[in-house]
Amino acid sequence: MCERLQGGIGKTVVSSWLIHQTSVRQAFKKIVWVTLGQTPNINHLQRIIHEQLVPNTSWDKDSPDDIKRQRLTEAFYGQDVLLVLDDLWEIDHEQALNFVDQTTASKVLVSSRVRATLVGATGSTKDLAADDSTVVVQIALPDETQAVNMLLTTAGMKADQSAPKEALEIVKFCKMLPLAISIAGQLVKDLELDATEDWDGIVTVLKDEFADGSQRSVEETVIKTSLKSISGSHKENVTALFKCLALLPEDTIVPLDILAMLFEAGCSTEEKPVQKPRIMMIRRWLKVLLERSLVLGTVDRISLHDSKHDISG
Repeated sequence: MCERLQGGIGKTVVSSWLIHQTSVRQAFKKIVWVTLGQTPNINHLQRIIHEQLVPNTSWDKDSPDDIKRQRLTEAFYGQDVLLVLDDLWEIDHEQALNFVDQTTASKVLVSSRVRATLVGATGSTKDLAADDSTVVVQIALPDETQAVNMLLTTAGMKADQSAPKEALEIVKFCKMLPLAISIAGQLVKDLELDATEDWDGIVTVLKDEFADGSQRSVEETVIKTSLKSISGSHKENVTALFKCLALLPEDTIVPLDILAMLFEAGCSTEEKPVQKPRIMMIRRWLKVLLERSLVLGTVDRISLHDSKHDISG
């Protein structure tokens, strides 16, 4: 049986933080990121990698596998690239995507909840942990102090300031899961609370949502509470867009025009057809979801984390 890490523990967050460090961005000519998940479309991911390395070139999805591998090898050749394979589940998937030029300073950053994927990655049959050039980092849950600091930082406060007693109660409710804590922190920020105010209301809302009799996980409870707290004239559309994302494979980058089509199809009924929204409106609604950590990435390259995928349905 493979050892697996639970979702929401922060693997993608750490990878994202790392590639945004100035020293990392200066060390590589290009940073290429693809997210896989359990059932990735390998041909699609190969095209995305090739497009990031060699923009404005065509990709024939019907080409033989050896031709695709040759084209990727040529695309990586001579370039210092950091290839990020986020949420890798199978070794074979890595071997179909990783063609970094070993003669350059290129590196591969793999995030995975399946430790067995670190054995045999990069085409080797040895354990990567035994490779002198490789560092394997086991991401664990934060302790109470770290979790509270994470909550404060996400809420736009200083991590070293005194936190209200409810802050510890919130992170314990979130079971120290960074993903749930980040969403709760965004909820605190959205309510414009500061560290001197009473946060008991947030704890009550979370507990009330959790105690409604359904079999929800902590992540589901925090996400649904965050969705319910959205205010303004766009609340219904933002929530509907989030639910439309359940139709998409987990950890998939989705073009905005496709999201607009999904919104139109998913929200229309015979009695009340919905007009396809403008891309500008899709961007506006996504911005709300991004600000609340309910989707990942950027407005133009969003994806729904696998921990949230079932919740949106």
